[in-house]
Amino acid sequence: MDKTLIVTNDFPPRPGGIQAFLHNMALRLDPDRVVVYASTWKRGEEGAAATAAFDAEQPFPVVRDRTTMLLPT
Repeated sequence: MDKTLIVTNDFPPRPGGIQAFLHNMALRLDPDRVVVYASTWKRGEEGAAATAAFDAEQPFPVVRDRTTMLLPT
């Protein structure tokens, strides 16, 4: 079974249009066949907690890189 890997700096809970588009695209795919690999979005402890809570609510795995910017962009 093939899987789709979405690699991005732009994924919620970071706000923005690209972020919303990628999230909605991932939601339309089979959750057993998609994985999102995204940069960490931090705004202090509250930001880290919000990111963890958002990721836990998704029907597909979200893996966060330790950095806030994946290179090259």
